[in-house]
Amino acid sequence: MLLIRETQLEAFEAARREPLAARIAERIARELPDDAEALRGDELLAFARHGCTRAARWNLRSDGSAFIVTVLALALGPRFDDDPRFTAVLSTGSEAQRVRAMLAAASPEVVNDLRAAAGDPGRWPELLD
Repeated sequence: MLLIRETQLEAFEAARREPLAARIAERIARELPDDAEALRGDELLAFARHGCTRAARWNLRSDGSAFIVTVLALALGPRFDDDPRFTAVLSTGSEAQRVRAMLAAASPEVVNDLRAAAGDPGRWPELLD
């Protein structure tokens, strides 16, 4: 019988997050160039890693969810999800429900600013689902 330890699962998850963080960093650089410009060199990739880690903390597994957590962290601060407004909505429900609730907690102004920065709201379908 194969036995996988918790530390092994964590290592697998960390290995999965690295390419995801690179994709998120590339997407931010492409769709949010002003935000990307504020971070120098490897800082953007490190920030994307941080966003992936924060998403995993809340069991948000999809690439779109990790992207949204990362861009909200850019807009609201790297530990925005420690705010009770967010901890309350991230604690229960399906992943899709929690992401929608997180966006609602962020306020329409923040979400609209992020969409406007991307230049086209249709480019982020996961913000609308």
